[in-house]
Amino acid sequence: MGSPPLQYQWRLNGAPLPLQTNNWLALTSLVADQAGSYDLVVTNTSGAVTSRVAVISALPWATIAAQPTNQAAVVGTNVTFTVGMYGAPPFSYRWYFNGSALTDDSHFSGAATSSLTVSNIQIADGGAYSVAITNASNAVTSAPATLTVLVPAGITTQPTNQSVLVNSNAAFTVSAAGTGTLGYRWAKSGTNLNNGGRIAGATSPTLTISGAQTNDTGAYQVIVSNTYGTATSSVAVLTVYVPVKITAQPSSTAVLIGSNASFAVGASGTSLAYQWFLNSTPLADDARISGSATPSLGHSERSGDRRRRLLGHRQ
Repeated sequence: MGSPPLQYQWRLNGAPLPLQTNNWLALTSLVADQAGSYDLVVTNTSGAVTSRVAVISALPWATIAAQPTNQAAVVGTNVTFTVGMYGAPPFSYRWYFNGSALTDDSHFSGAATSSLTVSNIQIADGGAYSVAITNASNAVTSAPATLTVLVPAGITTQPTNQSVLVNSNAAFTVSAAGTGTLGYRWAKSGTNLNNGGRIAGATSPTLTISGAQTNDTGAYQVIVSNTYGTATSSVAVLTVYVPVKITAQPSSTAVLIGSNASFAVGASGTSLAYQWFLNSTPLADDARISGSATPSLGHSERSGDRRRRLLGHRQ
């Protein structure tokens, strides 16, 4: 009551509330910082009067103050999701993964608290985590927080041993997986290889050696890496074979009966094997033949054979 015009100003804890100049005050979707003492100051040209104080106590209903946030973590590590609350305790919590309720075990802890911990995370743990909270007044559910599982570089298919003829091409291939961009570095016997000359793909999944030579024989490995780790492949061996070639032919020889004879051959190539023949029949080592499977063949007469011939001659 009073002579118009009347002016109104609502206050909270003695401080004027901006834009609240009606003779009524409506508070909707209350939050915790709206709790306190409210009063109304009414003025006209003759003076001012202040209303009785009205108190709004701490809000009793559950309200999420801090949502759980997205997380990214490497396989094998731990991660924790946390929610912050306004309202009157006690609160009850239940965490969910992709819509399914969680319970504490060796993998999850805190499933009924404000903080959920996922231990030793694996690829299957990637997804959406949310929490439902209740108190005596109401229930609320958080926004989903996404867990992205980061996978260190890992080798899924190892390179395999290779055997090629000299001047042929050889290739080693590895298959790998992991989060993000993968890097590759091939090495021979522990020494990093570089592209150029006969080498290509030294930093790719496939290493190619063109026109392989005998000095390319050796042990090859690749290290695969990403931001989160490295993996070293098993050793793959390259063997370069050289075709057999006769470098020195055996020479004809003439000896007296009862004497020894020998033949020799020179050859080059990889993993050489020898077999001597007499009139196209393969020879085998015995009392008179030696070296039938070596570069040098020896042929000798047994002493008994020579004695019998000598006795026959005397007769």
